[in-house]
Amino acid sequence: MPDAIANVCCTGTLGVVARAKQEGWIAALRPVMDQLVQSGFFLDETTRAKALKLAGETP
Repeated sequence: MPDAIANVCCTGTLGVVARAKQEGWIAALRPVMDQLVQSGFFLDETTRAKALKLAGETP
């Protein structure tokens, strides 16, 4: 595998949304996650809880 490919960094959907909150582009993670789920995005409860906790939005 070439080094250029091995050094590619990937960020998932929740990572992008979390970064948007960190950067001030969105005020809260929870409403965006709710919209994603309503649109068919699968998000198990454990992952949802961890993401909210990391974002400082514990229930």
